[in-house]
Amino acid sequence: MSTKTNVVEVLNKQVANWNVLYVKLHNYHWYVTGPHFFTLHEKFEEFYNEAGTYIDELAERILALEGKPLATMKEYLATSSV
Repeated sequence: MSTKTNVVEVLNKQVANWNVLYVKLHNYHWYVTGPHFFTLHEKFEEFYNEAGTYIDELAERILALEGKPLATMKEYLATSSV
């Protein structure tokens, strides 16, 4: 296996981890309740937007290495360590 292939695998693991985290953060954003609702609602939105930025950067790097970024929830769940 080439070094490039190894790098793509490592990056894809991170794509999977960040996508799972993104979904979890979005759920927290939607379902947060209680006296700190507004503070937490905003903070979770900030976090999932940041996660989306990382996902995009990782996927673009994989494409630059002529790899194929993972792109389905099935792949994310099979690969993620989160």
